Order: sequence, then C-alpha cells, then structure tokens
Amino acid sequence: MKFIELTDNDFQQFAENHPQANFNQTIAMKKVRQSLGFQICLLGIKQSDKIIAAGLVTIINSRVKSAGIYYGPLLDYSNLEVLQFWTGNLKNYLAKEGVVYCSINPNLIYAIHNSDGQIDESFKSTKAEFDNLVKLGYKHNGWTKTGVDAANRWHYVKNLAPFFDNYDNLIMSFRSTTRQRIRKYHKNNLQVRQLSLDEVDIFLNLLTMSASKHGFQPRDKAYFSALIKYFSEARLLNLLGAFTTNDTPVSTALFIIYAKSCIYFHSGNNSEYLKLLGSYALQDYMFKYCLDERIPKYNFLGFEAVFDKPNGVLDFKKGFKGYIEELVGSFELPINNFKYKLYRWLKK
Repeated sequence: MKFIELTDNDFQQFAENHPQANFNQTIAMKKVRQSLGFQICLLGIKQSDKIIAAGLVTIINSRVKSAGIYYGPLLDYSNLEVLQFWTGNLKNYLAKEGVVYCSINPNLIYAIHNSDGQIDESFKSTKAEFDNLVKLGYKHNGWTKTGVDAANRWHYVKNLAPFFDNYDNLIMSFRSTTRQRIRKYHKNNLQVRQLSLDEVDIFLNLLTMSASKHGFQPRDKAYFSALIKYFSEARLLNLLGAFTTNDTPVSTALFIIYAKSCIYFHSGNNSEYLKLLGSYALQDYMFKYCLDERIPKYNFLGFEAVFDKPNGVLDFKKGFKGYIEELVGSFELPINNFKYKLYRWLKK
C-alpha cells in the first residue's frame, strides 16, 4: 500500500463511486473551501495501482491548528489493516503541517430508526467499524442529539425508488396533513423557479429571516456564494424559489444532487407568507425532479433527536413518512499528543 496525494481527477473518480460518497467529499467542495482561504489536501491510499481510500482534508489555521475530514474519509472501516495504514500516515502527514488534531465524522450509518426513534433491529450496525476507530486512538465526541451542525449525526430520509413510475403513490405515502398541504399550495398560485447566481441575496435574506425565528446563526454570504458558484458549475445544485404572482419571494431552498441522492441542504421562508405553503411547493418540485431523474434517496438532513415532545423541524420531515439514519458521529485524532491534551484541558 502507498499513501499519496491525489490529483483532482483521481479523487473525483474514486469519491463519486464510493459507497460513502457525499457532497462534502467532492472537488466542488474543495474549491469552496479553497476560495474561503483554507488549505486543502487530497490524500489517498493506492494498492496495486488502485485507489482504495481517499479523503478531502481541510487544514484550519486558528489558535489551535487543526484539520477536518467532513463526512469522510472514504474507506473500508471494517478493514483494520487499511484503517491503521491510513491513520498512521495521516498523522505523519499532518504532523509535518503543524496540526494538533484532526476531526472526522465518517459517513457511516450506525443505526436505522423509524420516525418515532425506534431502532430497526434488522439493520446491521457499524459497531465493528466504530470499535476499530476507537482501537486506533480516535476519540469519540459522544452520542449527540443535536440538530443542524457541521457533523449531523441524525438524518431524515425518504426512499423514492418505489415511486419512480407513480407520483400519485408517492403523495399518498405521506401523512394526510402533508398531502393536504401539497394539494393546497396549488390553489395559492405560487410559481417555483430556479434562482440565478445574481439572485443569491433572495435566498440569503429568507434564510436569515428563518434563522432568526428559530434561534440559530447561518453561515455567511461568502460561504453560500462560493457554495452556489462551484456546485452550480459542477451541475450538482438546484437553488429554488417559490414566488407569488407579483413575484414576491415566499420560500427558497438549496438542494444538492450527488451520488444518487438529493440533499435538502438549507432553506428560508418569509414569515409573512407562511400560510401560502411555499416550503411544500419547493419539496413537491424536487420530488418530481428526483422521480424524473431516478434519484432514489431524498435526504432532509439534520434535526434534533428528541422524540418525546414537540419538535418542529422533525415534525415537518415526519410528514413525508421516511426513516432516520443515525451516523456514528464525530471523532478527534490527536496528532501532537502534548498540545492536544493541553487543548482539551483548556477547553473544559
């Protein structure tokens, strides 16, 4: 086995065909992060001239220099030999860059749950892969319940494959209240269309409005402008808006299409027009798109994993009657042990 730096082309070909493929491990995301000033490394393992592991590594120059591999690296975590080879060489590589620790959150499903949080016992857990990481010195950050953050552990997903040839059956698979809202938005004469790169502010304004209402801080304009630019160039993005007949924006949403998945990434709503149900118009538009393009996985992404009390974000997603993927979570790999212990002590 050889630990190497990969070209963009080699990384892309490997990453887009990997079982753990996700938009965070793409050349488009590399360009986004580079445009924001981050140092990016494409690292991999070759065996007999074939790539068997890869990761897009972001080096972060802050008070404590760190690295991150978001929803990666892409490799077989059940193969201890490969994981050990990757880990040792990654530590050596990052040590030369002065990195103190590396965060990872593998795109590994630890458990499947129904909408009410009950575990599907028939799903084969990735506990063995989790144990291998811990065995090699990765520090798990806990079984968090948090909602939307940089390392979502909980995803709400709808499988669209059974409905490829029957949109009506898809609508009938939703909860009755969701069906009613999808039918009702048609009566509100909303127009759904793609937003151009010149209309990013429409998306950002409604995103900020929603963020303020729900008490969280969205990423800044530079991030979203870069994301929309580079993912649009790669043809991996749909930026949509729902408008009234006089062209007033009601709802907007950003969807990423990659590796046979549609990611409902970010959205915003004008609080004055919630009754027009623009968010349902956008979902309906994208459901039709996914059926036409034969995209089987519709991922609503993160939510707070609280099932025993009202949960607005989850309740909206549950209306589409999908299932929940619980990921293994995030880990920290110490690179400089002394500085890492000091960092953890100061963080307490």
